[in-house]
Amino acid sequence: MKRQYTEKIHAERLIRILERKNTCDWCPAKAHSVVDAYSCNPLAIWVTDTDPCTVCLDFVDAFYHCPCTSLGEEEAIKRTWIALEEKGYI
Repeated sequence: MKRQYTEKIHAERLIRILERKNTCDWCPAKAHSVVDAYSCNPLAIWVTDTDPCTVCLDFVDAFYHCPCTSLGEEEAIKRTWIALEEKGYI
């Protein structure tokens, strides 16, 4: 059974990803594989009423594509750390 992708799950996975090298090569909703931001399909893993991409984009106030693609790596990482701190995950 598929699970619902939540902000808490997203934050926990982001923290693990930020410990990796090449941070922007990873998708939190597909945390066990390197992804191409344009072909990533986390809906295959999570329930369809909670779009993991929406959770991700809302988390850092990004738009359209993965934050690293739409904001650039440096800005995406900066916004991620700030969001994690403001939301009390770190």
